[in-house]
Amino acid sequence: YDLRFYRPTVQQIRGAMMTVLHRENIHQIKQETLDEIIKSCNQDVRQTLHSLNLWAIEGETNPNAAKMINKSVNNNPFELCRVSFSDDLRQKSLSDKLDIFFYDYQLMPLLIQENYLQCAPTLSNSDNHKQKVTDLEQLSLLSKAAENMCIGDVCSQMIYSRNDSWSLLPYQGIFSTVAPCSYVRGHLRGMVNFSSFFGQRSRTNKNERLLNEIEKHICLKIASANKQQFNLDYLSYIAKIFIQPLQKLQQQGVEQCIALLDEYYLNRDDFQTIMELNTWGKTGKNPYDQLDTQTKSSLTRIYNKTAHRTPYAVIDMKKLKKSKGNLDEDDGEESDGDEEDKANEEEGDLEQDAMIKMAKKRAAKPAAKKPKGK
Repeated sequence: YDLRFYRPTVQQIRGAMMTVLHRENIHQIKQETLDEIIKSCNQDVRQTLHSLNLWAIEGETNPNAAKMINKSVNNNPFELCRVSFSDDLRQKSLSDKLDIFFYDYQLMPLLIQENYLQCAPTLSNSDNHKQKVTDLEQLSLLSKAAENMCIGDVCSQMIYSRNDSWSLLPYQGIFSTVAPCSYVRGHLRGMVNFSSFFGQRSRTNKNERLLNEIEKHICLKIASANKQQFNLDYLSYIAKIFIQPLQKLQQQGVEQCIALLDEYYLNRDDFQTIMELNTWGKTGKNPYDQLDTQTKSSLTRIYNKTAHRTPYAVIDMKKLKKSKGNLDEDDGEESDGDEEDKANEEEGDLEQDAMIKMAKKRAAKPAAKKPKGK
């Protein structure tokens, strides 16, 4: 079950606190002061009750008692992202808004970029009355937010490039965090999602590595194309040529598919990788996965039985790991034997040194004087 619990709003807590104050015969508190106490307690009901108790004691003598009440809160990037889109930050200064960016200047722009589309922007008048925006106005605000985030990405590239322009970091904070949130500020629908940038970057690096491997295998047949041209102009057509015999003839087209793979110096793993690289998006379907199980098993069985001549060495990683493990064991045994030999040699050297020292001591002793005869 997807159970989501939200913090109560200021209006909800205010109504409950007004009931408590009325029963306690406390009528001199103003609504602005009560709202200030609720916000300073981070909308915590128990902390608000405790703060109202303190205010009832010191409120009449100290007019700044409400401002002195403050709850220490351990913020995290997700909570700060939610605060960035809330209306409470609308009246804050630019320095306070930049503090959210500098909490984690690498993660906060990614969280803003991931969640700004989930925010329902609202506009406030001079009387602080909120009004909803139309669909056209919302699209315009989202467009402005996206433009500012693009400028923030440019600043980020200049900061982390060879120029090391770290003086642009405040400008990146304004364009990547402060400005987008100011355009779409309102109500954030749903929970704050973690940035999908890291997963997409890992997937991109993996696909680039696989594409580079396929391009190296097939370069003798397509020598005039580089990696980018091979990806854009050749890969989709090669995938169709390889998969069509299996789709039309099923098991009868296995030998034709293997012959095409041998002609282009590709192996079965390359064939599966080509099918994966031609699958676009989450809704895209891999044509290889749509083949029946008998056709795929027949392809694997026949390909493993036949010999394939390739202009490159094919390394079986499983066998390589096993051989490395055996080599490590042999090296360990040899090293143990060498250590024992070294220990025996050291013991022999120590014994020989001790014998030499004893002989020198005996030779150094003065000869005993014979008594003179009377």
